[in-house]
Amino acid sequence: MWSDPIYSIIWMSCLSVLFVVAEPIIMMKRNLGFKEEDILGVNPVRDFFTKLLYCALCSGFCIALLFT
Repeated sequence: MWSDPIYSIIWMSCLSVLFVVAEPIIMMKRNLGFKEEDILGVNPVRDFFTKLLYCALCSGFCIALLFT
């Protein structure tokens, strides 16, 4: 039952949304130096990873890649 692909898609999408909006994860990202309000274009590499961590679609894609 749980090996059905639709359950994997639902599970990974829920995990990606929680990764973006959960308060403990946000605090961990901020402690690592990735603050969403600090995207100024000065450091394009850091801005890229910050956008990657705060975008649900980007995070979901990376999480899906990790689990496949």
